[in-house]
Amino acid sequence: MIIFLYLIAAAAVLIFVPFLVIAYARVRIEYEMFSTLDAMYDKLPPYAQELLGHIRTPLRHL
Repeated sequence: MIIFLYLIAAAAVLIFVPFLVIAYARVRIEYEMFSTLDAMYDKLPPYAQELLGHIRTPLRHL
């Protein structure tokens, strides 16, 4: 009976671990995406930064 419970626990781990790994990867990629956008934004001339400032703010809430 105890082996059966261990098998159920192992199955649950094998089912949920890929979801956790994918969630971690997605959060990490999104963070890198926005840090890359910030680096590119800082290289723009001031007039372009002012123009994109209105567009850039709503993108942060996605």
